[in-house]
Amino acid sequence: MLSPTIGYATDKIDISLRYDHFNDFPVEKNNTIKEGLGLISLRIAYGFKL
Repeated sequence: MLSPTIGYATDKIDISLRYDHFNDFPVEKNNTIKEGLGLISLRIAYGFKL
């Protein structure tokens, strides 16, 4: 599994971008099977006082 991440955080906001690649999940596309599954995720979080 490969998953590099880049992000930015302050006291109130947290933003990150991540790429995940799973080698053990074959994917079928156009009648051919490719090795691995890749995803991109964006995380946006806001912190507030309780």
